Amino acid sequence: MMLMWPSPRTSSSDDSLLVDKEFVLPEICNEKALPQITMMVGTNNRSTHIYYLRSCRRKRLTEIESLPDEVMFDVLVRLEAQDIYDSARLVCSKWYHMIHTHTFIHAHLHHSTYGLLFQTKSTFQDSLFMVVGESGRVEISKSRYKPRCPVPTSCNGLLLELQEESNSNFYVSNPITRQMFALPRFVGYTRNYHVFGIAYAAATMGYKAVRLLYRSKKSLCFILTIRVDKSWRTVGMEFEPPYVVPLNTEGFMHWYDVTNNEVLTMNVETEIITKTSGPIPRVVYRNRGDIYLSTGRYLSMLRPCGEFCWEVWEMKPKIDYRWRKVCDISLEAHKCSTFQGFGSKQYELLIPTGWLKYLEVLLVFGVSYPTRSHVLVFNLLSQEIVTIDIPCASTNYNILVHKNSLVWF
Repeated sequence: MMLMWPSPRTSSSDDSLLVDKEFVLPEICNEKALPQITMMVGTNNRSTHIYYLRSCRRKRLTEIESLPDEVMFDVLVRLEAQDIYDSARLVCSKWYHMIHTHTFIHAHLHHSTYGLLFQTKSTFQDSLFMVVGESGRVEISKSRYKPRCPVPTSCNGLLLELQEESNSNFYVSNPITRQMFALPRFVGYTRNYHVFGIAYAAATMGYKAVRLLYRSKKSLCFILTIRVDKSWRTVGMEFEPPYVVPLNTEGFMHWYDVTNNEVLTMNVETEIITKTSGPIPRVVYRNRGDIYLSTGRYLSMLRPCGEFCWEVWEMKPKIDYRWRKVCDISLEAHKCSTFQGFGSKQYELLIPTGWLKYLEVLLVFGVSYPTRSHVLVFNLLSQEIVTIDIPCASTNYNILVHKNSLVWF
């Protein structure tokens, strides 16, 4: 797989990361039944997505509406959420109604690809979504959706937001559809240090909000089943959780303790928390700690074993809670050419940040400046590295595994 960075559409600083994309509906029937339709998806300085339809005559729209449902379904489910949602009403009513059905939303979610959401902490910067497309290219799109606060976790395209002024009002939102839903108010314990997140229980097809409150004597865990529970309920905790933001995988939530080489994992369905020890022996390289990353489906850990090297381990809680080593990553071959401007302690600046494609494409933060950051995209298969400049310091981004989706309740 080739890892290429597409050329920017404009030369302006605001749009330097934006790329035109062209989608052509596949030839699914003869020419007379369905004239070829090309959709251009672009951006300008004022809107995130602007759509242009060539040959938008009423006759052709009528022919689209006359397509069999299964044909239109198969076409639309392959497009990205942000590319079909706003334009659906403009194309035809049949398209609009189809993408709002539960069957379509569920199928589209499973066709969607995990990426990384760079959520800005500044009201003046747009959030970024980075993903590896079907062509193997790294694609970046902007999102002008502004959460109420930095969001720690994402689940199936949904975010759990907290109104920081009150510390007790939670909201579930979808950045693509811009829908928002207020959860029952959290009463009490508003001054305690806390972390929170949202997860999906597949067996009951329900979403749960989880909040951990840290206290001097004993921490508390509260859970709310969204659209079911009228109030937050307490869940017993046998173990004291570490002070970290949780990581989400499918059906599980994880809190990792680098110092003690342990992970607490909550099964969101059963609400049971399990403690797991990390791989042993653990050799600390120059005081560099293990790095835990969600792959979307599994929990992975990168253990430093050199200046530019890491061991990759994974845990699949759906199978068992054992850690398995899957591969090694080495950037040694690039240290002379790629990292020359990083200073004398280059390895200390390299922080694996997230998987763009598990075991294939890894994102690594390099040098961070006040107004921009160097991000390295490393292809494990081809051993290529692409350097990308993002328009903000790394400390101004909250980065989480995310899918753009149409999911709602």
